[in-house]
Amino acid sequence: SGWFLIAYIFSTTKTVEGTFKKSVLRALGTVGGAFSAWLALTISRNPAFLGIWATLMSSVLAYYTLPQGFSSRFGLDQDLAWGSGYFAMTQYLIVLTVYKGFGTINDVTVNRIVANLAGIFLSLVLAAIPPGIFGSSPRELQFLLEDKKRALRDCLRLILDGSKTEHRLPQHDL
Repeated sequence: SGWFLIAYIFSTTKTVEGTFKKSVLRALGTVGGAFSAWLALTISRNPAFLGIWATLMSSVLAYYTLPQGFSSRFGLDQDLAWGSGYFAMTQYLIVLTVYKGFGTINDVTVNRIVANLAGIFLSLVLAAIPPGIFGSSPRELQFLLEDKKRALRDCLRLILDGSKTEHRLPQHDL
């Protein structure tokens, strides 16, 4: 699934420490958001209930984990922002995917968790081997940025190539 590539792209940073910290927060947010979505979909398929549940759960988590003021905006708080952000995104994506009929509760939830954790694991391995290469050399950093751009382009092609149903957007060349 394309979530493997997306998780890898968004878990990798220019430092080993940053990659580990962001990866752990992304993994916790992904698993927590997936469980919240699974629980909501198990309780009810009512769209009003699902919207209220997802909004309430995301808001409560953001309230208790993000700092106050301007630094609470997504991405500015390097301590906890990634966890609550990925919690909300994963929760909404699973709820919408299952509600629209693109998979069953268990299949979509497990797929999202496994694909994200595999991408996160890859970013952790590449951050640790060889150690200290991320951000230490402009040449290496340029290679990583080109690799991320290529991975994102491949992921978008996968998404657009797979959109053959009438519920999705038509294909476009990138």
